[in-house]
Amino acid sequence: MLDEGPEEIGDTTPIFGADGLGLDSVDALQLVVAIDKHFGLKIADSEAAKGILESVETIACEIEKTAA
Repeated sequence: MLDEGPEEIGDTTPIFGADGLGLDSVDALQLVVAIDKHFGLKIADSEAAKGILESVETIACEIEKTAA
């Protein structure tokens, strides 16, 4: 439901907030569930989620850490 296509979203584009994609808390929950389902990365704490869900790049880095 984004106005941008995948090719328009940069690796460092903020996921939340007016300066980024503008996602909200419901979107955050959906992201956490999808990341767990597809990559096995469990994000159990809201403080950790804030750092991990900053951008595509921060999500990818966290997935790489858990895969290593």
